[in-house]
Amino acid sequence: MSNPEIKVVAFDPSMTNFGVCLASVDVMTLKPRIEGLELFKTDSDVSKGVKKNSDDLRRAQEQFKNMVRMCEGRAVAIAEIPMQVTPHRGMLPSVAASASYSAGIMIGVLSACNIPLIQVFPQDVKMSVIGRRNAAKEEMIEWAMERYPDAPWRMRKVKRKDGSGYNLVPMADNEHLADAVAILETGLMTPDFKQMVAAFHAFKAAA
Repeated sequence: MSNPEIKVVAFDPSMTNFGVCLASVDVMTLKPRIEGLELFKTDSDVSKGVKKNSDDLRRAQEQFKNMVRMCEGRAVAIAEIPMQVTPHRGMLPSVAASASYSAGIMIGVLSACNIPLIQVFPQDVKMSVIGRRNAAKEEMIEWAMERYPDAPWRMRKVKRKDGSGYNLVPMADNEHLADAVAILETGLMTPDFKQMVAAFHAFKAAA
């Protein structure tokens, strides 16, 4: 008989690319089983006199609806909380301001999550799975795909040079799915999730 599992969803929130990992977590081992990977994209559209703020509201509403739909049937969500961006060497202040603005919108979306939400932070996620806070996106993709090779990663067909057929090659936007997987694993190690598991065990023992 298999161990009980907790249904979990992990979010890598972004206005443009919202990565989602759906998993079931063994309550004895805390080992996750990846059930699905989803990527929700929204594009900016300020044509025909649409104001940017109105367009941003539309995009935030779309991602909110996606988030709520992904929470269906899940006991808990784990999300990376976007941080305010401070301009660093070589970064234009306008770029940092735009990133901080988008982060604020995503915090608002996450605040409306309709199931319990466990928070993790960008500086902790890469450290927990790669061991370095500045791990490159390629490293995150490689880590996640090696760890979960059977997960439904986004692939594209590339024609072989000899004309004998096609090879499947990972798409670059797997970055957001890999981050969602890393967010999941980081969240499973938090005191909040471990307390939830302890409460689950206590409930089962008392039943």
